[in-house]
Amino acid sequence: MKQKKNIAKNTHRKFDNTYIEKLRVARLFRSTCALCGGKLKPNTKRKINFTFHHLAYNPEEKTYRNFKNSKQYNEYILPIIRANPKNFLLLHKKCHYAVEMAKKYSDKKWLKLTLLRRKSLN
Repeated sequence: MKQKKNIAKNTHRKFDNTYIEKLRVARLFRSTCALCGGKLKPNTKRKINFTFHHLAYNPEEKTYRNFKNSKQYNEYILPIIRANPKNFLLLHKKCHYAVEMAKKYSDKKWLKLTLLRRKSLN
């Protein structure tokens, strides 16, 4: 039993370091979601509810798919974000999903969708 507890503590400590580093990098963006304007708040569960969105991918950079897990990806990408924050947005995960879905629409369809949305609100 004691061995399992030590493993859990070590895993939690590593997660904490990654979480804390993400919070530090988020300060470059005033800890504010670029879409909804909501403030990012540290939580007691250490749940990461935000992500950094690339405005443009550098073909020389690795992508999330090149890594076994998000911790390894974060260790790679956080220094890149620090070096070039103008190439990223800070978004809540739900807002990031909305941005990714919106990118799939052509300009023409996006305009139609916007018009239909406005009609639906009345």
